[in-house]
Amino acid sequence: MHISLRYHVASIIGVLCSLVLGILIGGALFQDDRLVKEQGMIIAELEGQFSQMKAALAELTERERLVGESWEKVRGTLVNGLLANETVVLVSDPSAVEWGPIKAVLRSAGAAYRELSWQDLMEAEDLQADLIVAWLGEAALTAELLAAMQELIAAGVHVTFLQGLTDKGSFPELTALCIDMADTFLGELALVFGLAGRAAGHYGIKNGASRVLPEVDPGL
Repeated sequence: MHISLRYHVASIIGVLCSLVLGILIGGALFQDDRLVKEQGMIIAELEGQFSQMKAALAELTERERLVGESWEKVRGTLVNGLLANETVVLVSDPSAVEWGPIKAVLRSAGAAYRELSWQDLMEAEDLQADLIVAWLGEAALTAELLAAMQELIAAGVHVTFLQGLTDKGSFPELTALCIDMADTFLGELALVFGLAGRAAGHYGIKNGASRVLPEVDPGL
């Protein structure tokens, strides 16, 4: 789920390809020497930009690979044991989110986890959970879900809401941990630090965030 600039670069390349195709079609429909010459110059320029974009895409892809490998190497050191003997309940709509990176960082921190849908959460009679992490994304909680989460918080359950870096929308006004960049390395780190310290508040880089990462008790 990690965000990368390669998708942005790829979309630009797609636009350039569409422009070239449009110019070629226009040249076929309107046979004019001057127009054809100008089209040739434009195509040559676009080909140069296309080559630059391909090189940039390759560089970004390699850079992301190296960053990913580095994160995997240091992740265990940064979060090791912070969530030992904890079980985290991961809540989302079915197939709405890929929990893989979150599960990996939870394992590195020593936590176990299980998954529930929002419907499962509502129907559970005995949840037996101390830590709930819910992927909110851009969705707003229904009044029924909002009341259910408030009830869990009042019962002593620590609740976390997650958004991706590009997700819009606001977090519920509840005493909960809210992370607005959960699909990034910093977001994964913020999640573990926040769960370990039972933190509440908004963390990340979007408007309203108090800081990027929650503080961690040195004694943990």
